[in-house]
Amino acid sequence: MKASRRRSAAVDIGPTTAADLRELDALIVKPEVMRGYFGAVLAPRHAREILLGEWQSCQANPAAAHLVLRCPQHGRIEIAGAGFLLEGELRFFVAPARQRQGLGRALVAALRRAAEEHQLNELSAWVFPENHASAKLLEACGFTARAAMHVVPYERCSARPVLQYRLSLDARPAVVFGLAAQPRAGH
Repeated sequence: MKASRRRSAAVDIGPTTAADLRELDALIVKPEVMRGYFGAVLAPRHAREILLGEWQSCQANPAAAHLVLRCPQHGRIEIAGAGFLLEGELRFFVAPARQRQGLGRALVAALRRAAEEHQLNELSAWVFPENHASAKLLEACGFTARAAMHVVPYERCSARPVLQYRLSLDARPAVVFGLAAQPRAGH
């Protein structure tokens, strides 16, 4: 994907590079991040393998996107979250210390723009029921809860209840928290 960087007021959202993986690796193994992203605290090695696998899958698929969110912190630019879009499914996380600052909204908007660039008709996201912040964010971005089921989210995990959220990208472009999505060709 030829993703462009989105910058506004010291926030930078752009494609995840191989160099970003080390910093993401340090963030993804924090228990509070794992609980929100994976729905459980995994062995750090397992969390790293999943992160690397997601990034590699996105690198191999021209219709995918793996984005990193950078923000200033303690006098330098640090990674504050990441997200990916693969085959219409999006996943994302924002570091707990950086939540409730509009960063998740900006990341979801960037992933939506990537989906529209690839002319996808629908986005979906799976949320664990206890992750109220992600559920609220998705609903505020126009997603609706469509299904509840039990899944085994990752190897070596037990079945967990999840909620599936969907967003139709057909018809008209939307405004997600003041960030206008670009209209798709032919619409």
